[in-house]
Amino acid sequence: MTDTATCPMGDATPANLVEAVAAGQVDQAQALLKALPDDRLARHAEARAAAVKLHLLHDRWDRVAALLNRVPDLDPAGALTLNLARNMAAVREHRPAAYPPLRVAATGRYRFANTAPGKAPTIADMSNPARPLLLSAGPDPVEAARGAVVQIQAPPHLGAPVGLLGIGDGYLLNLLARNPPALFMDQAQTVHVIEPDAELARMCMMLHDYTGPLGPIEQDRFQWHVGPEWKQTLREALLTDLSLPAPLRQASQGSASREIAAEIDAVLAELARREDAWKQENEAYYASIDPSQWIRMFGDSPPRKPRVLLLTTRFSTVLQYATRDAAEGFRRIGWEARVLIEKSAHHRHFSHTIRAELADFKPDLVFQIDHQRHEQGDMIPAELPFACWVQDLLPHLTSREAGAKVGKRDFVLAFNTPSFIEDYDYPTRQCIDMPMMLTLGGEDDTSSRSGPGLTVGQPEGDRVRPRSDLLELTHGEDFAYVSNVSQRPQVAAEQLLGTRVPPEHRELMHTCFDELIAHYQAGGSYPSHQDIYQLFDRVRERTNAGPMDERTHTLLTQMLWNPMNIALYRQQALGWVVELARERGWSLGIYGRGWEDHPEFRPFARGVVEHGPALAALTRRTRINLNLEPYPCFTHHRLLDGLTAGGFFLVRRHPANALLQKLCNFLEDHLPPEVDSTSSARQATPSEHRAELETLLAGASCISLSKRDDPVKQVRCWQRAGVLVRQEESLPGLEAVSFDDRASLAGLVERYLDDPDARQEIAARQRASIEGRLTFPVAIARVVKAIGERLGDGVSG
Repeated sequence: MTDTATCPMGDATPANLVEAVAAGQVDQAQALLKALPDDRLARHAEARAAAVKLHLLHDRWDRVAALLNRVPDLDPAGALTLNLARNMAAVREHRPAAYPPLRVAATGRYRFANTAPGKAPTIADMSNPARPLLLSAGPDPVEAARGAVVQIQAPPHLGAPVGLLGIGDGYLLNLLARNPPALFMDQAQTVHVIEPDAELARMCMMLHDYTGPLGPIEQDRFQWHVGPEWKQTLREALLTDLSLPAPLRQASQGSASREIAAEIDAVLAELARREDAWKQENEAYYASIDPSQWIRMFGDSPPRKPRVLLLTTRFSTVLQYATRDAAEGFRRIGWEARVLIEKSAHHRHFSHTIRAELADFKPDLVFQIDHQRHEQGDMIPAELPFACWVQDLLPHLTSREAGAKVGKRDFVLAFNTPSFIEDYDYPTRQCIDMPMMLTLGGEDDTSSRSGPGLTVGQPEGDRVRPRSDLLELTHGEDFAYVSNVSQRPQVAAEQLLGTRVPPEHRELMHTCFDELIAHYQAGGSYPSHQDIYQLFDRVRERTNAGPMDERTHTLLTQMLWNPMNIALYRQQALGWVVELARERGWSLGIYGRGWEDHPEFRPFARGVVEHGPALAALTRRTRINLNLEPYPCFTHHRLLDGLTAGGFFLVRRHPANALLQKLCNFLEDHLPPEVDSTSSARQATPSEHRAELETLLAGASCISLSKRDDPVKQVRCWQRAGVLVRQEESLPGLEAVSFDDRASLAGLVERYLDDPDARQEIAARQRASIEGRLTFPVAIARVVKAIGERLGDGVSG
């Protein structure tokens, strides 16, 4: 026998290591192990086994995995050890709380077993050796797990949170990890892995490889509650992380499943008790506040720093970022702002989540985009002011039923308050004019400025000039367009007919969709809602569609407008850009969801660009950004944010871009502010200017969102919001960057593409025009003041 105690390390051999381990000479064996490379040990079976034994003695799971990975033809026992090593290394890194119970040695209760020839192995419970219990739900463990996935995921698009009440033989866990359901946006399904018996979980980690980004160890949507402390970890998870979904769908896979189910029920009952306590606390707190305190809180000198809770969701393309910008706007005027948003893709907000947040933060205002208080049930106490900022004309907002649910402490912030008041019976007192706002940023903004007394419209208060170093000529592509309106209109029409159009109107809408698409294919376009109303009424009359109530009429025409006409209008102009880019070798990037699936635009699809710094950087480095939308460009947030970021835009000409400014100037020049409707304007306009007024009114239908829209009311709304002021153009230089068709677009590109000075000069003038009146702090200050005034005129309410 070789004397390993005297063997120089430079002469170490695998046989030396085997002998040292066999002799129990641990220190010498460790020294030999350091001297022998893994590739040499991997070729020597006995030395490899000795090395594995030494590594496991010191929990060096990663070293075991690295060594066994080098073995080309690993035997079954080695494969089991490799899986265990990989899994345990991953658990220690990603699930440190689960590592201690999994680390303990096996007791021998479980064995690997076969259910049928040629089928994957399962695990047998040997508690009764005379009658081993196979943990597979069928003769084929893989097929049994697949069947369980189908059952537990139904319907898969909902992605209901799952609880594995016992790990079983581990196949179901692996399938749930590697075959997640396709959910809305980037939502992820929560899976709770609950196994009191750590030994069984460890056996599964020998049978399966759970590692990697697709495995259940690394994916944070999997919640691990393993070993003797499983009850404590389950309770802590659900009672501490109030946005973590509890397991609604449950798969029983072991003898402890009843106990686990009972504990889940107990935790849910505790959550319900806590929610009831939070509800009582919130209602008592807000009921105790004196009405005069609300007025002071929204005034120029509040008794303390006011607080606003902003509700949003990460499962949106724009709203989450607009909410964060609004929160920063509140902070800039001296408020304490807290944004409630899901922490991850597998988190959700529940009633107890919001009630707990209210109890903890005790806000003076709740702020949410595109959702009203009544949609939250009774979660928001009636006395607590609630502001809904309308950014999108969604069906749940554009109805008389929605208007009827607006209470005296509900405030609706909208860019078209006249339409909400006239068409949907929203209370005038509760409507506050608010446009799309500009994102804050830049070296010249005054981020340190704060205080509720910020003067509305103060020119130096919140400038959003981009930093000078960001205006350097470091360009990317020649053109960029950012939008999520990527669906082919034909596909959208099929989906609408199959899901949203009432059966009795499908034939009518099928004809409308066909005529709308044909109109664009022939080179025409419909820039306004009025055009869509006329198309719809023409088809109705021609097809003898019969009577229709107002609500149905609005619903169907809105479908024609959005998503159908919105997509057709934008994609028509984008098609001109594509043609020119291909003909002349210009580069084009189209950013947003789904463009890679559009046959015409697929070659230019560049994926999603995140709102905020990434989008701002893209806008700056692109020579020409595109605004192609069928509504006034000076109300579109991407254009406004893009200008403040330092970008240059070409704009598809829309009739409202010029006409609204002319009507604004007319009202400013000839009529006092109290004249705020078309009828009163006609009465008050001097005779020598009536013809001019009528000409403006005749063209103003291009901005109407309904048949009853009043253009004078809408212009006054935008004047109050700071969107329209007395100037020659709604944006300086707008006419010089506007195009109507492919030919005029080509001319503008030839003019500006290689002239950075001209681009910067126009962009700088446009930016200077909007900063100081359209930033979030200015708008938020205006809203706070308006809410305070309304609270003051109804002190008892």
